[in-house]
Amino acid sequence: MSPFIKKVIFTTIIGLAAFGLLFAFVALPLTQNIGQHKRTLDKKSLEYSSLQERYETLKRTHENAAQTEAIYNKVTGLWPDGKEVSNFIVSLENLAISQSLTFDNVSIVESAKASPKTADSKVAGVQFSFNTSGSFSVMLETLRKLEKFERFNNVSSVDLATKSDGTISAKVNGEIYYGK
Repeated sequence: MSPFIKKVIFTTIIGLAAFGLLFAFVALPLTQNIGQHKRTLDKKSLEYSSLQERYETLKRTHENAAQTEAIYNKVTGLWPDGKEVSNFIVSLENLAISQSLTFDNVSIVESAKASPKTADSKVAGVQFSFNTSGSFSVMLETLRKLEKFERFNNVSSVDLATKSDGTISAKVNGEIYYGK
């Protein structure tokens, strides 16, 4: 074998050995570091996803809290601190006028005991009743408006009867509520 070929073979062996050593001591640890960083990055990505979901939940909760507060403020306005019976009577009179009806025998009586729905709460009730008569459509509209009154109420009974002139008479019993 010629000395040139020996040098080429020797140089090639030395180069391969150097490349092997370089790979073993430099590239392999770098590859392992890359793998470790990828696992860390995957773990952090999962943590980020979890935090993002938590953030969205808190954001929705905050929006719901604002909506709840708005509803609470609206409800509080419908639930007076006092009886305010005179305001309720004025509202009944306005309802009668808007329906071209006359409410007879209007009775407002404070409940001696709390109603079953409010027995353990800070709410009291005032019972009301009235009589009226009119056409079927007017009576139906009157009851719908009473149902959508600007104040919490419970219509506990409506006694209907037809009169000889074709109109309907009604006796309405119910309760309005207020905070104690």
